[in-house]
Amino acid sequence: MTSKNLKRDGLNFDNVKYISEESYTQICKRSAVDIRDVLFAMIGTIGNPIVVHVVPDFAIKNVALFKIPEEQESYFLKYYLDSPFVKNKMQSEAKGTTQKFVGLGYLRNFPIHVPDKTIQGLLVEDIKRVENETNHLETIYQQKLDALAELKQSILQKAFSGELTSVTDEIKTDALTANVIAFAYYRHILKRRGKTFGRVKAQKTLHLVESIGGLDLDRSPMKDVAGPNDFQHQLEAEKWAKAEQFFEFVKRSFGPGYDFKKLARFDEMMDTAKTIIAPHREALNKAIDIVLPMDTQQAEVFATVHAAWNNLILDGKEITEEAILFEARENWHPKKLAININKFKKAIRKIRVDNLIPDGTAKRVHGQESML
Repeated sequence: MTSKNLKRDGLNFDNVKYISEESYTQICKRSAVDIRDVLFAMIGTIGNPIVVHVVPDFAIKNVALFKIPEEQESYFLKYYLDSPFVKNKMQSEAKGTTQKFVGLGYLRNFPIHVPDKTIQGLLVEDIKRVENETNHLETIYQQKLDALAELKQSILQKAFSGELTSVTDEIKTDALTANVIAFAYYRHILKRRGKTFGRVKAQKTLHLVESIGGLDLDRSPMKDVAGPNDFQHQLEAEKWAKAEQFFEFVKRSFGPGYDFKKLARFDEMMDTAKTIIAPHREALNKAIDIVLPMDTQQAEVFATVHAAWNNLILDGKEITEEAILFEARENWHPKKLAININKFKKAIRKIRVDNLIPDGTAKRVHGQESML
């Protein structure tokens, strides 16, 4: 059994590797697995702790083994290792570039706060109850998603058969893009981050809405000094928004850049926007919340790194930190070299830690030569 056999819902016996009885005996001499032990993936995917609750007839490789004494609760350790604090800490301290790992020495010295067994038991009961409720809700939501997928397929079939002949103004590209920009600003205001939302950050938000949120806004992004950009596309959306007295971007009185400005019908239009984007709310929240705590340059660097990474996948190139850095700096725009390389490295770490790694399905960001 290796780390790939450790799944969220327990041990998975698919795609196991078979070894000789002699090898099995030798491995068990130093790391025999018993009921109540906790197994933990330490290479590649770090985590996925599981409690062994069946009589083990397998050996382990590249998997950490935690032996649980009788006076301790196995599931307490499982839930502790699976907590966001522990996962984030291990991810940030893991070694390796192309494949992250934590060593046995690191795990032996990892701090674990252990209350007495009574408290451990109460905590485990509470967590299991919440876990069961969550699984129930996931089942319900999955059923709803399946129903929505069937509805989408039905709409597409009508479109291909000619039954759908018009598109409302609300979902035209410029109107939809304007509504996304306004909603992003609205979320920034809710988090008291409105002053950080200018034209550059809006453009980076649009890119991530497409590349991470999966909502196609009909952009054709290019390698711009400020990151992946389709400026003409955004200008059309701004033109529509200004004509509707929704919003506009105005040049800052002090310093470079443009700030978001609400116009006379903003509140009225915002109510409509919330309805229009409702089917995409989850995707938008995911993309917008990435850049929400960032300043303009952080958002620029993050979007650039994510786009560069996706380009490498589309080109079939080996994904290493060095390759991503080269693509996002040297092979992007000359002015990118003026930004400290550590900011690009930080963006790479965030993408990995937050599980936002591109899969090659986002749009390619072309070079400026595509304008010629």
